[in-house]
Amino acid sequence: MRRAWVRQAGDGLPPFPPLRNLEIRAPTMPKAVIAQRIGPYNEVLELVEMPPMTPLPEGTLHVRVAAGGMGFPDLLQVEGKYQTKAEPPFVPVMYVAGEIIGIGPGVDPNEWKVGERVVGNSAEGPAGKMCGGLAEEALLRADVTFKIPD
Repeated sequence: MRRAWVRQAGDGLPPFPPLRNLEIRAPTMPKAVIAQRIGPYNEVLELVEMPPMTPLPEGTLHVRVAAGGMGFPDLLQVEGKYQTKAEPPFVPVMYVAGEIIGIGPGVDPNEWKVGERVVGNSAEGPAGKMCGGLAEEALLRADVTFKIPD
C-alpha cells in the first residue's frame, strides 16, 4: 500500500516557493483555417478561433482532427471551381482522420463510441457551413465514416 505524504509545519522540509506570476488561462476555442471568401487559396485562407460546434447536427460525429487530406478538389472548392459550391465562410478539406469527441443525434451510440479513431468525409456544421479537416476539430458524416482498426 502506498502512503500519501502530507507536508506539515516543522517537518524539516524547505517551504514551498511563493506562487508569483501565476497565470490562469481560460480554455481556448479550437482553431481552424477558413475560407472567408471564394478566391485564390493563398489569398483567402485565414487562421481563426472557431465557436463551439453545439448542438451537433443530425447524423454527425464530432472529431478531434489528427490528419486531413488536402487535395486538388479542396483547392478547387476554395477557388469556387468545384462541382459543389461551398458558401463562405467554411473550413476546407473533405477527408479527415481523428478521434471521436462527440456523437450527434440520430447516430447509433452502440456503433460509435467517444475515443474511437475514425476516418471519413467532413460534414456541414450547426450553421450549415462545411466543418472540414483544416482545423483542430471537425464534423464527420457518420454514414460515410469508418473505424480505424488498432
